[in-house]
Amino acid sequence: MRTPSDERAVLPAGLLNSPKSDDTQQQQAVASFVNNFTDAPPPPLLPLPVAQGVPAQPRLGQAVPAPVHASAPAPASAPAPAPIPAPAPAPEPAPIIVPAPAPARLRRPRSQHLLRWCWRPLNRLWSQRYRSWPDLAAVAQEILRKKLEGLGAAAGTRQWTETVGSVR
Repeated sequence: MRTPSDERAVLPAGLLNSPKSDDTQQQQAVASFVNNFTDAPPPPLLPLPVAQGVPAQPRLGQAVPAPVHASAPAPASAPAPAPIPAPAPAPEPAPIIVPAPAPARLRRPRSQHLLRWCWRPLNRLWSQRYRSWPDLAAVAQEILRKKLEGLGAAAGTRQWTETVGSVR
């Protein structure tokens, strides 16, 4: 945290807010402090030194002078060189396209949760050119039966009946 003694070290003497000075003195001190920086003209730009015989760079819109050779005489009625055309304005940037957010994922029905156990074997069978869906459904039922028996589910229970019925 700054103390008043720190501010006295940074600010000029006329800018201090002491109980002895009134508002007009302080305003005048601030105005003179600011004017010292804003009223001064900027320093003049000095031209860069140009090598002997090398023409200076022309500015945009000015005519380009032809190079002068010591051995060639200057033509009397040479046409004026064409001015340098100003650069074309930059094209507007393309608008940024923000992709729409992906839709929320829907919850799968229960039958699909049971089918995830046999998804890889089903893919393998489909790649072996099983073309008839009833055959594929029968194979899926067999795979599910083995899975459920492996998990300890007894055949004939209500869960087994629902599972087999949902695959058909």
